[in-house]
Amino acid sequence: MGADLRAWIHDCDPATLTATAAAWRTFGRRLEELSDAYVAAVTRVDGEFWQGRCAETAHERASADRKSIYALAEQVSALADRTERGSDEIGAPLRRARGALLEAGIRGYAVAPDLTLTGPADARHLPDLQAELHDAARAVAAADRRVRDDLDRRRDELRTALDSPLIRFTDGGARDPGEVAATDLAAVANGVATEQQSARICAAAALRPDQLAALRRGDGVELPAPQFGYLRGLLRAQDDRTVPEIAGLGAALPAGAAVRVRTALADALQLASNPRIRGDGDRGGMAQLPERVRDLLVDDPRHSSLGGDWVDEQSFATLCDLVGRGDPALRSGSDLDRGILKQTADILRIADAHHDDPWFRHVDTTADRLLGVVAGDHRAISDFLTGHGMAAAFPPGARHGTGDQVFALLGHRWPATSHRVEALFRWIGADAGDPDPAVGGLAGRTADGLAHLLTRNADQLAANLPGHGTAGLGRINPGLTRTLAEAMRPYLGNFAGAPDSVLLNHSAHAVDTVGTLSKLFAVLDSDPQAARVVNTAGSQWADHLAYQAGRHPELAPSLGLRCGQLGRAMNDGFQQQLQAASAAQLWEYTASYNEKSGLADAAAGWFSALPGVGAIAGPLATSADAWFKIGGLNVPGDPAHPLPDDAFTAELKKQTQILTGKSTLEREYSLATGFAHSHPDVFAHFDDHASGRNLLRDWNAARDDPDAFIDRFHTRLDPGDTLFGSFATNYNTGRTGDDLLTENPGRPDLTTRPPR
Repeated sequence: MGADLRAWIHDCDPATLTATAAAWRTFGRRLEELSDAYVAAVTRVDGEFWQGRCAETAHERASADRKSIYALAEQVSALADRTERGSDEIGAPLRRARGALLEAGIRGYAVAPDLTLTGPADARHLPDLQAELHDAARAVAAADRRVRDDLDRRRDELRTALDSPLIRFTDGGARDPGEVAATDLAAVANGVATEQQSARICAAAALRPDQLAALRRGDGVELPAPQFGYLRGLLRAQDDRTVPEIAGLGAALPAGAAVRVRTALADALQLASNPRIRGDGDRGGMAQLPERVRDLLVDDPRHSSLGGDWVDEQSFATLCDLVGRGDPALRSGSDLDRGILKQTADILRIADAHHDDPWFRHVDTTADRLLGVVAGDHRAISDFLTGHGMAAAFPPGARHGTGDQVFALLGHRWPATSHRVEALFRWIGADAGDPDPAVGGLAGRTADGLAHLLTRNADQLAANLPGHGTAGLGRINPGLTRTLAEAMRPYLGNFAGAPDSVLLNHSAHAVDTVGTLSKLFAVLDSDPQAARVVNTAGSQWADHLAYQAGRHPELAPSLGLRCGQLGRAMNDGFQQQLQAASAAQLWEYTASYNEKSGLADAAAGWFSALPGVGAIAGPLATSADAWFKIGGLNVPGDPAHPLPDDAFTAELKKQTQILTGKSTLEREYSLATGFAHSHPDVFAHFDDHASGRNLLRDWNAARDDPDAFIDRFHTRLDPGDTLFGSFATNYNTGRTGDDLLTENPGRPDLTTRPPR
């Protein structure tokens, strides 16, 4: 409002809004008519219908454009409706204000520009009329602001909508999107791109939030035909450029624009190479990438010239820089990332075959950088590990050998400072319990494929890794082996065939036999710390299965059998790993296992039992640096005695069984706890009046007096009923040696949920 409120109230005309609304409606109808004419013109050429693939593609594109224009027309119609309502919103308080002014004139009051009233001595009505005038004026001003702000917002939304894919990517509708993209890219290369051209490139390589969410779920994403056409043209315009030239695009622009455009060009590579991206009758994939980038990802990275073999490390390093500029959120199953993974494996095979050649001294560094680029694309990693969707990364006629490709990553001796290869597997365990079924499902399916790959190749991975003599995976890459063990933790119940109701993730499946599962443990036992991780997880799963059997008696037979099979697989896998080592390696491994896994206490007893050693080794085995001291002793099994004697072998077998098996106390504690949580009166049966402690509520109390706990378990709770008797019978059927009661049983913590 101006300073003269009186004149403003007098001159204000809400009817202008009504006329504007009518104009908007006419514009909306005209948009629909033009889009219908556009589709009709594409469908009928010179009055005749045309057929064939070209006709179908043109019709699909025109129909998609019409859909976009109809959506725009709906926004125009909504703006017209809001404009017309604004006329009524302002008109009602305006009529009140004008009525107050009219009454003031009739009563002889003077009205100042700020609406102040003055009048004759008899001004009994002045206060009420003054209040009415000011209130009406404020209502008019408020309605005016509200309508103006709302229309400004809707006008901005319409301006954005008018900059639709059809208009934006065809440069106002005058040219084909691919031609516009080529022109824009040339301007970028020459450093003369306008703000509009830079914005167009950025818009082409962007997704709406709902599209991005769909891509992360693994769903298809339909782009408007003009946007996909522009995106495709943008990459085709790079076909004649080398990888370094492509990476250099945008560098000549001003600093701010350069960052935005170069990021968008990297994002364009991801989007255009993703088979889940569709539009304009086409879809993304390897074929959409610039020719030189595609060749770098598909062709054999080994070149033979200049007197020998070599790898184009510079181009791969440049590709890392280029791809690394992009938005990580867009890396979800692109052929670009699949190709990088495939080439990384091939490069590592070349590097290992030429490990003595100085020309290949730094090739594994290039491979390490490539892995760092794709570590966040879990979908591409899953496909690489399972073999799905990898055909596009190979030349025609070639096929993806999953085992060979993954072996190249596992079998390469990675430097201790390199952890990027571990990132390829770390998420598999971390995402197991994700509530999003797309995330958890992908992790479970990947764990399933990876477990089957490891078991199929266990003979080489547990020991005799190709190129490394008799060494297994854990000796060559201990950090990677520990990462694999962590990744498998949440799925051990799945692999053992436990019922769905007790599992954390439902996408991984059971392995076919206990013997097959034992091979998985044998591979992961090849590193001492990894062995502790996976066997501890197996022990926790056994506790969890026992707890669930207590809560659900009807599942007890099945749970008991699976629990027993899991225990047997753990035991057999550890035995396989130990038997695969030579005598000298056996001593080294046993020492390292106990030291690094924190189980030196369990070893103290059997060292004391060895002839001629007990008096010395027994006390030393309990000290902090026990294995350093024991390693220097002349005892059976050390490197000075290549063949361990019968006593050593027998004790070692017994101890590995204890380390990998479940103690009777732990199993029955978990079983009784599960039952007691559904039947609380059971807790009272375990009161120990002598100590004042409850043997079932306090694990330490049960461990301090295991005989008392087991006695009450078997006497206070009927061992022949369907709950405990059935579970115990099936558990013992699944494995042998369960009569052991270890001196140092573990702690059955967190049995109420699957291990994570």
